[in-house]
Amino acid sequence: MGGVMSTTFRVAASVRCLSLGCLIAGCAVAGATNEPAAAARDSAQAAQVHASGYTLRETEAPPAEAAQAAVASPLVMRGRGTNARIVDAAGNAVWCAPGEMPLYGLRASPDGRRVVTYAGDANSSVRPVDDLDAARPLPTHPDVPGATGFGQWYWLDAQRLLGVSELPAAGDETGLTAAERESRAPTATLLAVFDLRDGTLRNVDVADGLPRVFLVETVQGVHIQLSDEGAGTTAWSELVGVPH
Repeated sequence: MGGVMSTTFRVAASVRCLSLGCLIAGCAVAGATNEPAAAARDSAQAAQVHASGYTLRETEAPPAEAAQAAVASPLVMRGRGTNARIVDAAGNAVWCAPGEMPLYGLRASPDGRRVVTYAGDANSSVRPVDDLDAARPLPTHPDVPGATGFGQWYWLDAQRLLGVSELPAAGDETGLTAAERESRAPTATLLAVFDLRDGTLRNVDVADGLPRVFLVETVQGVHIQLSDEGAGTTAWSELVGVPH
């Protein structure tokens, strides 16, 4: 899933421990609302449409040749959390996570020139493979009131990334335990596209016919496979809109 790297690069063999710190100032999240779930959903959808430059629509599964080539990446993450480190193809450690900021994931761009690193709490960055210290923070939240932070980023191509977040369940949570609040199904899954060329973040309008709540299973360029856990089904979709 996501792009893989196919180019070689020069990188120092010595470990360069990076203090991630706060990668980006978090966007303010609206507080709990007492509006009914339907009103909250309609409000979020209206915000999406207003800021949207893309539409996700249902389509057929892409042909096999549309899949990005699975080329072994010269960068691999070893360990997880505070013990995570990134190693090159020779097994040499080239980057390590500091103790105060764990690392949870690494995903390479299709052209092999960059990687996305996941530091938790919606803090993600894009880094050149030949200069991992040069982190470019990604947005933490979509432009939808009350939305959660972006939990995942997927490469659409060498310049654009797809961020995934959620609109939490609406309604009164008084008396619910933390586990009960966590188990409530979200109102909607939210998508947004970030363009590295101009720094714009555009919301994605999910067309009728696709599920409102879903998981992103596979990304093949602009073709995205969605999983509807509630219905136990999957569907292919296509991202259309702003030209690239």
